[in-house]
Amino acid sequence: MKRYFVSSAIVLCLSYSCCVLAGCGKPQPPPAQDTARQRQQAQGADQALDEAAKIFAEEMKRRASVNLNTQPPPTLGARLGVAGRPFVSYGGGFAITPPPGFSPFEEIIKKITKRQIELHLFNAVGPSKAAIILGYNDVADEVANEPSRQLLERGRDEGLKEVNGTVEKQEFLTVEGQPAISVYLSTGDQLYARQVMIIKRQRLYQMVYIGYDRAELDRPEVQALFNSFKFLE
Repeated sequence: MKRYFVSSAIVLCLSYSCCVLAGCGKPQPPPAQDTARQRQQAQGADQALDEAAKIFAEEMKRRASVNLNTQPPPTLGARLGVAGRPFVSYGGGFAITPPPGFSPFEEIIKKITKRQIELHLFNAVGPSKAAIILGYNDVADEVANEPSRQLLERGRDEGLKEVNGTVEKQEFLTVEGQPAISVYLSTGDQLYARQVMIIKRQRLYQMVYIGYDRAELDRPEVQALFNSFKFLE
């Protein structure tokens, strides 16, 4: 089964995010093996990256415009400050617990026409129009052997490019023993996002928290959200 790398990054910011770093180019085949077929595959992967980033940006903007009046009233647990109910994606193989007061996650599957890629997105809206976006997709065979850090940087940049986002700070780390990158982003629309991307085998996972208050990104309940991420295996 073929797998493809798709940037969700900032779907990350997705929601609202990004830019392409010099020297972090898209995959090119080694000169000794530079066949027409390989060049076509690389070009197709590039187009998929661009299309995926646009889908993420559009979805994030749509989620940010949700009318607060349509949100369900806070539960007793939310009013008492108890953590929200854990969310499990058996297809994605992960679990995470949102802060209290967020709506149930809505799953959206986006197909990238160029390569028949599937992006799995999960969106939830909370108080003050804050949003959580989760996502996962497989990594293309033709780029799977790239260093994990390079893949994470490419994912970050493709998302930023779509939302004209600015990286405030970032850190390479490990999540559940897997290579990851944590990024804080901002946009000209006064949106702020905290994003974590993880590479596990040939799959990219993303978590994004979006709000209108920069300080909100470091609140204990938001930190608890990212700390709660677990793989099911």
